Amino acid sequence: MKIIPQKKPGLPARLTPMQRQFAELLVFNEGHKFAYECAKEAGYEGDNATLRMTASRLQNAKYYPLVFKHIGELREETYKKYNISFGGHLTELAKIRDDAKKARSFSAATNAEKARGAVVGYILNKK
Repeated sequence: MKIIPQKKPGLPARLTPMQRQFAELLVFNEGHKFAYECAKEAGYEGDNATLRMTASRLQNAKYYPLVFKHIGELREETYKKYNISFGGHLTELAKIRDDAKKARSFSAATNAEKARGAVVGYILNKK
């Protein structure tokens, strides 16, 4: 007799299209859009406060383990494809900024710092 493993009660077997869309938007727009904007674009509804809560929960393994896992997989795929990681990118930009400051090239240092801010989402370029 073949034993079929049962899924945990209450956990879906796979991502919904909206969850998949949210994860993709979040990863591919990192540093350009806030998570709540990705949730709205993926089709979630509500005011900004509701969308922020929805986006936060979607990124939480406790509430949505499949979405959390998919986000991690997408980030890993991006790292492998472009040989770049979030932390490595920030570190490299900080090094560029520091080197520019030592060379008294304050314009370059400012640009590197702006790029670091954009990566972490402190600065949004709305074009």
